[in-house]
Amino acid sequence: MAKCQHCDAPNPEGYFNCPECGERASKPKWTPQFVVRENSPWATAIRKDQVGFSEMGVEDSIKRMNSNKQRS
Repeated sequence: MAKCQHCDAPNPEGYFNCPECGERASKPKWTPQFVVRENSPWATAIRKDQVGFSEMGVEDSIKRMNSNKQRS
């Protein structure tokens, strides 16, 4: 049976907040630091060198889409 992390009151319904003390009933499963960031204040949310994104200009993107349409 689930219990509150603060007051150890039973929480069989699994409420987010404890009905007895009103605090958060359980610890969070995920932390907010799961996004990998670079060491810059203007860093992107996901490091491109770890995921494998590529960058191209708008003109090149349009040309690539048009050539893919013509091949299909």
